Amino acid sequence: MVVIIGMMKKPETKMVYFERINRVLVYIDRNLDEKLDLQKLSEMAHFSPFHFHKIMRAYLRESLGSYIIRVRLDTAASLLLY
Repeated sequence: MVVIIGMMKKPETKMVYFERINRVLVYIDRNLDEKLDLQKLSEMAHFSPFHFHKIMRAYLRESLGSYIIRVRLDTAASLLLY
């Protein structure tokens, strides 16, 4: 029974992390014209800046700064086309 409880915690932890990460990604998408700093985004996700950076890099498979630049460029290209 202890093993089952331990196994159940991991998916819950992943879901909590996913919700926190998703909240930050939505914020980034809605606020591309603002200065987005690591401290503010990590506080929003309730992680330390160091832990947040590692989590985001693993989740996005690129650095957070690169992600923000890419999304800004994609949005600008889209606005120019339409």
